[in-house]
Amino acid sequence: MSSKAKVVSFISASGGVGKTTLAILLAKWLIENRLVSPLKLLLVDLDPTAGLSLSLMDEEEYERRLSEGLTLVNLYRDYQRGLISRKVSDYARPVKHEGMELQVLVSGEELELVADELWRTGRPGPKFLELMRNSGAYTLFDSVIFDSAPFFDTRYTVLSIYAAERYVVVLRPSLVDSRRTLRMLKRLMEYAGDLGLSTAEYLTSRFLGVINL
Repeated sequence: MSSKAKVVSFISASGGVGKTTLAILLAKWLIENRLVSPLKLLLVDLDPTAGLSLSLMDEEEYERRLSEGLTLVNLYRDYQRGLISRKVSDYARPVKHEGMELQVLVSGEELELVADELWRTGRPGPKFLELMRNSGAYTLFDSVIFDSAPFFDTRYTVLSIYAAERYVVVLRPSLVDSRRTLRMLKRLMEYAGDLGLSTAEYLTSRFLGVINL
């Protein structure tokens, strides 16, 4: 990725496994242990249902960000309009959560339309990585944490694996969830070559499984 930032995505095959909660806890742990400044850590909500955003802010604050265009969707739209001088920091804002300020980039209500547009390019992952890179996500921040939607809509997981260097795979301690997760990982293997990695390197160097609940 050739950036100074440490970038991780939280992904899961199923919903309700605690993925968003763990993403928030990691952000808070990094700040509490002074491994990163609160101003240098960015949380990106890559879920069209805005699970991360709504976990961190009340409805009024969320609606305010939507009305002011402080969203990932608007960052993408402005880039499409040629406003390449805009940076991710123009759209991300801090939110106070349990006494700690966290920089959050809200997804936006039309993230599904953005995903559709990216897929029509034939290169959705590289295009999304280009957006993140050119908007300064990996240079303005020292740590970036993506929270994606569950894998039943594969698009958001795929975008998040292109945008990150490491992936935290969250699953329940059950046979069904283990099988779902293995099927997800098999599907994701097809992107290893595109990222310049062998399948073995991809699985052993980038994925970390976390059994939760």
